[in-house]
Amino acid sequence: MTRPLLIVAAACCCQAPLFAADVSAVERDGDAFRFKLSDGHAAIDWISPLSFRFRRDWLATPVVRPSAAVAPVPLRVTETSESVEIKSASLTVSLSKRPFRLSVTSAKGVPLLRQNADELRDATSTRFPFQASASERFFGLGPRADAELNARGQVIETDRPFLLSSLSYGLCFPRSGRYRFDFSSASGAFGVTAQDSRRIDFYFHAGNNLKEVLDQYSLVEPPSGELLREHAGFLSPDRRPVAAVPLPQSLPEALRVALHLSLSGLPLPAFDLTEFSATEGLPRQRAEMLAAVMPIALRPPFMKLQPAALALRTSLEPHLVTYFQEMNDRGYPVLHPLPLQFPFDPESAAHPDQFMLGDELLIAPLTGNQTRRRVYLPPGQWTDLDSGRMYRGRTSLEITAAAHQLPRFAKNGTILPLQRGPIMELHYFPQLGAEYFLWEPELQGITQIHAAPVADDLRLEIEERVGRVYQFVSHHTIAPQRVVAGAKELNRVASLDQLAAGSWFHDAARSELHVRLRTAPGDDLIVNASFPIQPWFAPR
Repeated sequence: MTRPLLIVAAACCCQAPLFAADVSAVERDGDAFRFKLSDGHAAIDWISPLSFRFRRDWLATPVVRPSAAVAPVPLRVTETSESVEIKSASLTVSLSKRPFRLSVTSAKGVPLLRQNADELRDATSTRFPFQASASERFFGLGPRADAELNARGQVIETDRPFLLSSLSYGLCFPRSGRYRFDFSSASGAFGVTAQDSRRIDFYFHAGNNLKEVLDQYSLVEPPSGELLREHAGFLSPDRRPVAAVPLPQSLPEALRVALHLSLSGLPLPAFDLTEFSATEGLPRQRAEMLAAVMPIALRPPFMKLQPAALALRTSLEPHLVTYFQEMNDRGYPVLHPLPLQFPFDPESAAHPDQFMLGDELLIAPLTGNQTRRRVYLPPGQWTDLDSGRMYRGRTSLEITAAAHQLPRFAKNGTILPLQRGPIMELHYFPQLGAEYFLWEPELQGITQIHAAPVADDLRLEIEERVGRVYQFVSHHTIAPQRVVAGAKELNRVASLDQLAAGSWFHDAARSELHVRLRTAPGDDLIVNASFPIQPWFAPR
């Protein structure tokens, strides 16, 4: 039953500003709040402690929609003659009554979103005004090819009105049509204009980081869930998944659009090589290598690809399949633009030509006839997969890449699975502990993989679901004294070619420890490597 909270007559001794509205009544119905205004209505419907839907209209009769809440949201409400304050465990929504204004803060009191003026309306549109913080950055707004990831300072018209803020909140306007986002004001004010003079409607999603914001968005827009293992290979264009968004054919433009899509709640960019099938030389080879690391890679059946592109795509299959499932579960994009992965690094938004593939792998493509490029390494430590060298983050370096090479850097403190024929390599980049939850689509479950220093040893643990041959590769590692799997000591071999299940090899030139293991379904395998001297971590 609808319960009235407080009814306050709209009374004021002076004339209200043009378009200003006052609250005359407030009603609550569970997680929904309805406001009768002097010129229309407003509503807030809570979806979770981190998300709500806000509607403001100028209609004679309000449109009431069923609740979208996943579960009842515990709320504390404080109402006075001047305002209504609604608190969840994560957000505080404040609504002033004279005039009616909206503001949102985090549970810690950090201002997130604030309406700083009255709405402006004409015969065809409504503009909703906000105030941004001084350092706030904005991302998303659809398949743009802008070189700037940060929309601050721009005016953008889009039919994909999905916005992410560096303050870890997002706005999504569900009604179709063109929207205009104006971030050009020097004062930090910004406005959103909808092509509808009768109402404005948006979802607000918050989180501790931008990934959590996307997770909240998936509550109202669940991912399609259609991806299978086969989608991790090269597909013919007619088999492009429905949820995949085609990219432009120009490589620099395709790369920028893929990043903007991934920041706009569209997690599945698709790159089609058809236009490159009639070309030769370096531009085609660069296109093939870029396609190999796109979430969805398309090529016509008659097009033969260079072996390096095919091998790269095949090696990434377990990694892509795992992140396809994360997309299905949580709405995260497979391709992570740097601001998504490193939201607190201001430099991350300045690099629209590189990205993370999942949490582990930094990709820095070359395009056209490029043979050299500059790569920015975000916070952390990074290992070049080609050279094996380690670099400190928050720095840039010049790199050279041959036609068959695609620069890739693994973040230290991660595990990266790579499929090499019948063997799955597990690359560990110490010195921090790491884990990887490998998705097994046939079993609809995960194989858990952990690697970490334990006392003076290096330990690997695999909670196996399928049964396969692994090759554990620990980078930046000196030669161990012994390697034990379970209760069995493994044999050391003299070369990588001699490596077989139950043996290990140390590559002194690259400071890499290789251990080959055979597992069975249900195994909980623990491998310990002990060392004659410490530390065993030896970065190159």
